[in-house]
Amino acid sequence: RPQAKKMKLVATTCSRVATQRTRRVAGTKVGQQKRTVFTLPEVPFNINAGLRPCVSPKALRTHYKKVHMGYVLRTNSLVAGTKHESKSLEEVVRDTGRDASESALHHNAAQLWNHNFLWQTVTPVEMKMGEPLRAALSLHFGSEDRFKSRFMQHAMAVFGSGYTWLVDNDGQLQVVNTFNGQTVYGRPRVTPLLVCDVWEHAYYTDFEDRRLEYLNNWWKIINWEFVEAEYLKIDRNARFPAGNREAQVPWKVKSELNFAKKDHSVDDA
Repeated sequence: RPQAKKMKLVATTCSRVATQRTRRVAGTKVGQQKRTVFTLPEVPFNINAGLRPCVSPKALRTHYKKVHMGYVLRTNSLVAGTKHESKSLEEVVRDTGRDASESALHHNAAQLWNHNFLWQTVTPVEMKMGEPLRAALSLHFGSEDRFKSRFMQHAMAVFGSGYTWLVDNDGQLQVVNTFNGQTVYGRPRVTPLLVCDVWEHAYYTDFEDRRLEYLNNWWKIINWEFVEAEYLKIDRNARFPAGNREAQVPWKVKSELNFAKKDHSVDDA
């Protein structure tokens, strides 16, 4: 009987320790904020079918299940026990960008955000660009073809690893590059609309070092419906108050004149 009591006590103690450990991980202790656990998001297409003709099933599985998942795991590991552990991914990216001691957390969280966004901008079904977006691109770049040419120049000019983006920067559409683990998310008045991953892990399996060939095929898998939807939901009234909306027209005309005169080397946003 004493032995049975001892075993029961041990079992109870182990149970309590396990419960406390679970609570610490989940952040459910009284007075403690719930800890955020980041997960690999589902994608709106079949991973095993690939994104032909740009990304084979093997390359897509590696990118999603290994590379993307790696950022999920590292971000969870790095954020644990910090003042950021109860924040959303967007808050972590925004709040860690200026502190060098948090650079590892920032870059992994930024990479996680970049990939979460990336999968929304691609589709296995080739789409045509909608008229509202085409009109906006023509206004800001001169034409759809000029936009594509500008985008390709930027994407080819990334030395090493990075991303090329189409963004709305306070009402002006721009093509910008970020490098390594950087992101455009969180920059004041910048709304990302489209991104192309030019890290080698995105294309080396299928194209080796032929980035240009990868980019030419990438245009065939863009989810233009998503890009246009992101553009149309930007709150223009917040940027141009009702009493000063006429200021948009000369500002846009001026931006086009500046574009025509500018040497279009790569701009890091």
